[in-house]
Formats: sequence, C-alpha cells, structure tokens
Amino acid sequence: MSQSNFEKDLLDFGRTARDLSSLKKYLKDDLDPSKVTEYLYFADFCIRSVNELYDFLQKYNIFFEVLKTKFSVDTSFCESLKPLLLDLEKNIKQMRTFVYQQKFSLAKKIYDDIEKEGLDLEKYVREVSMIPGFIDYNKLSNKDWRMIGIYGIHYRSRIFISYPYRDKDPKKDGNQIIIDIYIKPLLRLLNIDVITARDKLIPQDLVDDDIIKLIEECDGIIGFYTKGDDVSNIEHELAQNSNIIALCREEGAKEPSMRLSRLMINFERENMGDLLLKLINVLKIKSLFNLVI
Repeated sequence: MSQSNFEKDLLDFGRTARDLSSLKKYLKDDLDPSKVTEYLYFADFCIRSVNELYDFLQKYNIFFEVLKTKFSVDTSFCESLKPLLLDLEKNIKQMRTFVYQQKFSLAKKIYDDIEKEGLDLEKYVREVSMIPGFIDYNKLSNKDWRMIGIYGIHYRSRIFISYPYRDKDPKKDGNQIIIDIYIKPLLRLLNIDVITARDKLIPQDLVDDDIIKLIEECDGIIGFYTKGDDVSNIEHELAQNSNIIALCREEGAKEPSMRLSRLMINFERENMGDLLLKLINVLKIKSLFNLVI
C-alpha cells in the first residue's frame, strides 16, 4: 500500500457515495410499470455501488485501526457505516424483487423505510475525506505495515539476506559479488527491499542486538551456506526470524540442520539462473513478491 493508493481509493469512495446519494431518489421516482427493465438495471447499479463502499471499509479496516492508535484519528464511522450499508443493500434488493413482481406499492413502502433510516452518505464522505490530513506515513513502522498487509493492504516487503563475508572489501568478496549481481537485482525487480548487515559487520564479527532487531523487522529471511565458509553467523541470523523463505546451499557447503533442510535449495555458482527461478517460486508461494507499493 502507499499514500497514493489509499488516497485514490478514498477519492473513489467519495465519488461513489455522492453518486449513490444523488441517485437514490430515483429508486422511488422510477417506480413505473412501463419502466420495469430500466428500474432493474438501475437497482443493480445501486447495489454494486453499495458493495463498492462496503468493500472499501473492509479493505482498510485494519489500516483505520492503526490510524486510530498512532494518530488518534476518529475512525468510528467505519464500524457504524458498515451495518447501514448492509441494510441499504438488503432493502434495494427487496425493492428490486417487488418491482420484478409488479408489486409497486410494496416497493414504495421499502423506499419509505430507507428514507426513515436517513442514511446521510454525504456526512460520511466529509469524515473520510479529512483522514489524509492526520496521517504521517513516516511514523508507520514496518511492523505496522506488516500487520496491515496481512489483512489485505499490500506494501513493499523487506527481506533480509544472510550470507558469509569473505573480505572486508566487498569488491573482492566472491559471496558479495553473487548477491550484488544476482540476488539483489532479482528481489528489487520484484519490488522487494533488500536488507543485509554488510555495513554493520566485517568478516568474523558476531551478530549483535542491532542486527537482530533489523532481522526481526523484516518480512522474511533468505540464508546462504557457501562452500568453504563458516556459517555460524548465518545459523544465528536464521534463528531470529520465523519466516525463513529459503536456505540456499552451494554444492559442497555444510549440510543444514534437519529443521532447515526442508527449506534448502541447492545451487552452483556456474548456474545461478536455476537458483533465481526457484527463489521466484518460493516467494510466490509465500505471497511476498506480489506485494506492491
């Protein structure tokens, strides 16, 4: 999810609500035996509009909860409007049925009930339109975005890449080269933020609390066991995130534990294309690479 996505949906919500509010009176005015077909089409249009408004509230339900907690935004309208929309949908469907059955007096009675309920969509549009002014997107943490994302609003995911460092100079580090040439470009192409500890660790350094926190805040981790390298740091880092996406093991590298072996993808440096295809498949299964901002 992004600011632009939310505010576009917000504009669509307002437009749909205003259209429905202005057209609603035609549900009564067009109760004419000579206009049954037109009426049925019009009722279907109103029902679709009501569904669009309801879907917007459902889609952003968790987001509204976060805004309430983070910025004290009053989003109570969300819960109060949803049952009203369900009632409106039910009533319009009932009117449509009565018109189809040529029972116009019963359809008019349903419309009178709608009027008595006095649903003021314009009021809700005004409340919703004020929300963007209260939001500071920079204050939403990755955990906030992750919680929102679980409930259907997709955001740019972050994946930690864990691999052994062979040299203080990244340009001389064979492992860093395969990460830079193959892994980072792939993940960025899939709209994923790539996180590493390269600027925080030098070879043989131990994983510290800052790196652990960095890993915990990511949406998943991909580990690399490379031939001839100590992987103790990699094992430690993999233990810090419950969503291990894959363990990429180079031919000839240390065998992983039983727990990690089920996540293992074997690879050879001479055939990185095969590894990339397998990573794409795993990311797709875990619904990570189609999260967009």
